[in-house]
Amino acid sequence: MGAAAAVAAVVIAAGASAYSISEQQTAKADAKKEAKKQEERQNQLLNEARSRGEKEESDAANRSARDQARTRQKALAASATGRRDTILTGPLGLTGGAPETSQKTLLGA
Repeated sequence: MGAAAAVAAVVIAAGASAYSISEQQTAKADAKKEAKKQEERQNQLLNEARSRGEKEESDAANRSARDQARTRQKALAASATGRRDTILTGPLGLTGGAPETSQKTLLGA
């Protein structure tokens, strides 16, 4: 009986050791999978941040161009006073920028 119990103890110890090694390998594989998922998520967030930054730069450039065009248009409208005997009109009719003098005719009439 003593030999059988010793053999049984060795088999049990070997089985427990094999199980422990298997559990360690499984845990190591799970840790690698989680690390890879985290790395992919981090790369995705970095790409989104870059894309957002590029979009903001593009929007700022568009706003700048739009503001410059608006300023240029306002300057042209302010300097367009016309001749003494004409009234400049726009798509909405008369503009209020030209000074009123006598004997003016409507442009295009």
